[in-house]
Formats: sequence, structure tokens, C-alpha cells
Amino acid sequence: MHLDEQKYADLKVKLRSGLSVVRIRPLFTPDSKYLIIACGSDVKVYVIQSGECIHNLRYHKTQVISLQENKGNCLQFYSCSEDGIVVRWDYSEGKRLQVYNLHMPVTCFYIPSISDSWFVIKQPENRDQYRLYSLVPKPIQSTNVQMVISPVLPMENAVAFGCKAQYAAAIYEKSLTVYNFVRKKFVKHLTQRTLRCVVFHPNDLNLATGDDLGRVFVWSNLFDKSPIRSIYHWHTLPVADIAFSPEGSYLFSGGGEATLVKWNLFKDEQLYLPRLGAPIHKLNMSTDGSFVLTAHDDNSLQIFNSQYIIVQVIQGLTQGHFHGARASNCISTGLLYDALNKALVLNGKPGHLQFYNVLDDKHLFNLDIVGRNFVSQDQEKEIQNTDIQKAAIDDKGIWLSTVEYWSDEETSPQIWLKFWEFDFSKQTYVLNTNVILPHNKEVNCMLFRPFAVSGDLPLAVTTSNDCRFKIWTLKDDISFDDKQSWTCESMGCYRDLPAGDACFSEEGSLLAVAFDTVATLWSVGKTSLKAVVCNEKNSTKIKQLAFGRKSCSHFLLCQDGTSITVWNLLSLSIEWIVQTSVQMIICDLTSDMVAAFCEDQSLLLFKPDSPKPIYSLKNVSRKPIIGAIFFPHKEEKSILKTSKLLFFDADQNLHTLTDENDEIESSEVNKVTITQNLPPTPFAMMQAESKISTIETLEHELFPQVPNKGNHKVEISYSAFVMDPLALCSKLLESLLIPSKKTKKNIEEA
Repeated sequence: MHLDEQKYADLKVKLRSGLSVVRIRPLFTPDSKYLIIACGSDVKVYVIQSGECIHNLRYHKTQVISLQENKGNCLQFYSCSEDGIVVRWDYSEGKRLQVYNLHMPVTCFYIPSISDSWFVIKQPENRDQYRLYSLVPKPIQSTNVQMVISPVLPMENAVAFGCKAQYAAAIYEKSLTVYNFVRKKFVKHLTQRTLRCVVFHPNDLNLATGDDLGRVFVWSNLFDKSPIRSIYHWHTLPVADIAFSPEGSYLFSGGGEATLVKWNLFKDEQLYLPRLGAPIHKLNMSTDGSFVLTAHDDNSLQIFNSQYIIVQVIQGLTQGHFHGARASNCISTGLLYDALNKALVLNGKPGHLQFYNVLDDKHLFNLDIVGRNFVSQDQEKEIQNTDIQKAAIDDKGIWLSTVEYWSDEETSPQIWLKFWEFDFSKQTYVLNTNVILPHNKEVNCMLFRPFAVSGDLPLAVTTSNDCRFKIWTLKDDISFDDKQSWTCESMGCYRDLPAGDACFSEEGSLLAVAFDTVATLWSVGKTSLKAVVCNEKNSTKIKQLAFGRKSCSHFLLCQDGTSITVWNLLSLSIEWIVQTSVQMIICDLTSDMVAAFCEDQSLLLFKPDSPKPIYSLKNVSRKPIIGAIFFPHKEEKSILKTSKLLFFDADQNLHTLTDENDEIESSEVNKVTITQNLPPTPFAMMQAESKISTIETLEHELFPQVPNKGNHKVEISYSAFVMDPLALCSKLLESLLIPSKKTKKNIEEA
């Protein structure tokens, strides 16, 4: 081996991006300037006006399940993780102030008011149902954790609090339970349909629920045997979430129709905001009512102003597992590299490609390929939206090709092949050629030929189950002057077998196409068959083909799911065979390295010239790997100096193989202190530029005690009203004094 195996020992798997930003309800700050989002175990603070992330707060070891406002301090909030760790943060400076330990795993967490009670949803041991418990600010004992309502749904919007936390409401299947904390009394109401969400009126003893039939109920006289219910029905799909306006005059609802509905509770009026792109998952309102937030199933957040115009979109790595999106493979295009935008390209929301900056973990833009609106689902029948089946980008990032596919399994499928050219003036891809029905059956592979010589014309190949592969080239369009379009130059077949995977050699002169158990080699210039390689002892269909790179460019790799076979093209003989249950193989275009992902979730790094792996790692993911790529990235400190190995699992999380150390504390990269808008007055000078706080982990108490002042020095350690007035106002008094002549003279001399 030419490489030192020891230097790969420090490689480990790290989650790069793909975490959900819509799993729990985001939190508006009281001034409506910032938005706080939970992203996995991290908490991020975004500026609503610019959409930039100014703080990435890190402390939790497990997934954050709740964000709660601190009613006693407008600059603070709480976050709670699954393991029962609660952290109090100062979002203005991005600092951790206090850590609490509940000593139990929780599913949901609530701090409804400035009172001393906290509430959690947890599942008791040896029980199937979840319950709502209250916690009081005393040492945790059996009497301090009290059950309030049972059973409840383990969802954030299944419990609501109203009238300054004097009442609690919870839903479970077809029942609504309301509890009065003052009188220790509860009432249960039954419904005909399954309830999905509940929310209390901000001022009155009223609440609203949404059910699976798409109806919104507003309940009054809750403690009567027959409460008054007002019905608001527009949705055809289950209501996902509801929210009251701050004054309580309006009600917002959303669901699978991707439409936000605003209800006027005093008039028979509705306002609709349709075609929001994806089903609505969560709703929230800012404290002053200036913004409405919708969280969507495609992992995006949209913020609307009071005129219901989108002012900001915060997009995570787009996820496509929601109802009506692709079902078989959420990234049917695979992972692609855009050299022009230095971006990762993959399936986005239905009918779109997303361009994602992996290094900054930032969504760049969406490209609408199909040009159709998202069609919401029906209660009785699932509707399939037209989606992108295959995509490819050339080495320079100038040309993009896509294959669209739609089929309802009743009529003939519809297939479109489109070629897009990057327009530098518009800074986006523009449609150049649209080919209707390029193949009679489903397309299996699509790729561009590498640019080996600068004068070579762009060339692409498509393979299909119609037993043909076609070569497409760019030629002058006779219908338009000074325009070139793509056309089919030639095609090939082999024994009427379906054409499967294909790949080009490094210099682009050879094309390898898989036909069932056979790998064929073709000359690209004349589309003539040069050689056929086949292992007669193996009757398994070839799933993937890949040419080696750099020093191993004369090798052809074949994997069929049960083995990896490497052919030496100089002698047309088998170099080696390894029996392993492999899912996919990925070649690094910048080196001779190859990665193989196996069905037991293990990873192998090897060179095609030897069956011995250079590095192996077990349990790289809990879910199957559905896509991978070597992302070009030069980093001298990294072991893989020219690229990063990225892989995508079935949960739509993007991982990377790296030797970087884990970051535990809050990220310092984008940490910015939020300046308060104080006037430049002498009294404003007294405001401390930096705050000093004691961080203490409480193991047995929910609220912090007075810290010990003997271990640290604090300049101002008491509240203003208990301090010496002279000490408090010394700077103010000094600023009002008129400087003497001697002082002025000393200043001038200095």
C-alpha cells in the first residue's frame, strides 16, 4: 500500500446538515426582530430582516424538543432537550446563563407564564400512554412531580395553557380535556372525529381545536356539559396547526393544502394565502402581531408581515418525505456537484432542484424544473406530483440536464428530457432544449461526458428500460439563428436487454453501459462496440459501473449488490472480486480513492488496484445510505485533502467523514452581540457592554439559588434600587461636570 493506513484512524462520521428546522415551533423574540429555531441539538438565532444566523447556541447532547419564552426577562428564553436538560439563554449576547436537570426524559416541555410551575409530557414506565405533569420549584421529590392530565398526545400542539396558566387543555384521539388549576377541577368532552391540535384564546376562556376532517372548532363555556362550539370549515385535509392573533380577533389555520387561512371570528370573512409550496406543519404569531410564521414539511420557514407578504424564508436542507412527494427515493437524482456555484445539488421540493452550500450549511436557491404548482392531496386518493427522476451537471457547471417522470399507473407515463444552460446575466439556469418522450420507458441513467479537451463539444448520454442508450450533442438549431440546441446524435443497444447504469472514462473516450449481467464498452466518437466483459459465474444484474481515476483509470468497477468486481481493461480480465453486500460505490474525481457503503451500514475506502481496504468503519448511520458523493474541497489539514465524503441517509440527514474535533460550546463564528437601541446619553453610558453571569448546573432544583460570591469578582452584583445612589450615578454626575482649565490643558497636551 502506498498510503499510510494509520493516518485514517482518526476519521469519524459527523452530521453535516439536513436537520429539521420545523420539528418544533420556532419562537419569536418579544421585539419581533429575531427568530429562535431548534435544529437538532443546537439552537440558532436568526435576524428576521436579513435572514442571517447570528448565534449558534450549543450545549444540549440530545435533540431539543421545546423553546419557551422567559416571561420575566424579554432577552432570555429556555430550551429543553429529550434527556431533561433545560438551559436558560440570553439571546442578545448568545450566552448560556443557567442549566437545569429534570432527571427524567421528556417529550414536550412548557413554561406557560411567569409562575413557578413548569409542565412536561412524558411516558411513565411500563405504560403505553403519555401524561402531562407539573413541576414545582422545590427539590425534586415524589410530591413535586404531579400528574395533571392523562392521557395526552406526545405532540407540542396537543397541550395548551390559557388565562395566565390558570387552565390547561389537552387532546387525545376523540377527546378534549380541560383542567382548572385554581379549583382542581377538570372536564372531558368527546368529539366525533380525531383531534389534531389545540390552542387557547390569548385573553378569554375559549379555545380552538382542529380535527382530521379539516374542521376548526372554537369552544366556549368549557365547563358546561354542552359547551358552545363554532365550526369553521375550509380545509379538506386534517388541520395541522392553529394559532390566535395576539388580540384574539382572528384565527389562523394550516394543513396539507399548503394554504394559510385567516378566520375573522366576528364576521363571516376568510383570507387565503394559497400555493405556499408544501404542506404546513406548524404556525406561530409574533407577540405584537406583526409577523405570521408558517413551518412547512419541506423543512422551510416562511415569515409574513401584517400585509401577508413574504418578508423572509429560512430554508434548511429540503426534505421530500411528505405526503404527495416522491415515495420510492427522496433523492432520485443522487448527489451532484455544481462546480460553478460550489454547491451540492439534489432533489428539493416536488418538481425542484435545490442548490445547497455544504460548507456554510446554507440553502442557496431552488430551481423550478417542471413549472407546475404543488397539488395537494385528497382524502381518499393520493395524488402524485410530477417530479425529477434524473439529473446531471457537467464538469464546469454550465450545462444541466433533467429527466421528469409522471405516472398514475393507469395511463401511459409522461417523460420529459430538458437541457438547461447557465445564464451569467441572470445568475440562474435557463431552459435550452425540451425533448418530449426521449425514451419509451423509464430512464435509468443520465450523465455528461467529462471535458478532457477544452475544444470538445458537450455530450450527454441517457439509458432506459426500452433497451436503448442515446447520445446527445449540442448542435446549431436550424430554426433559430445564433442558437444551439441538443439533439440525439446516435443510439446503441445490446441483445434487446434493458440499458442500466453507465459511466465515462476519465478522458471521456470510452463509455461503459450495463446490460443486465454484461458490461459493454463503446467508443464515444463513432458509438461502436469495443468490448464486452462478463463474469459467467455470476448471474446477478449489474447495478453500478464506475471507472477508476488517476493512477487507476484503466480499471472498471462493477457492483451487483452481492459483490464488487474490478476489471483490468488493458487485459480485459478480472483483477479481483470481493463478496460483500454493497449498496453503492462512489469514486473520487480528484483522486484514485473509492468508497463503498454496505448493507450493514459499514463504510470501506479502497483503491481499485487492490481488494484490501485502506480504511473501514462500522455503523456509519442508523438508516440505509441512499446517496453519496466526494465533494471537491481543498483542505490541507484534512486527511482527504482534495475532497470531502458526503453521504445521505434514509432520514434525509447529510453526514460527512472527517477528522475534525467535535464542537461542544456555542459557535464563535457568527457570534454577534445584539446592540440595544439606547440613545447616546450619559445615562446610557452606564449600561454595561458585557454581562457577567454564573453558570451552574442544578441537579436537584429547578430554579437557581443565589451564587456564591466568594469565588469570583463582580463589579455590580446587586439590583439598582438597593445600591448606593452615589455609586450608581457617579458616571452620570461626572459627565455633567464642566472640565476645569487644567483638565483641558492636560487633555490638549496628551
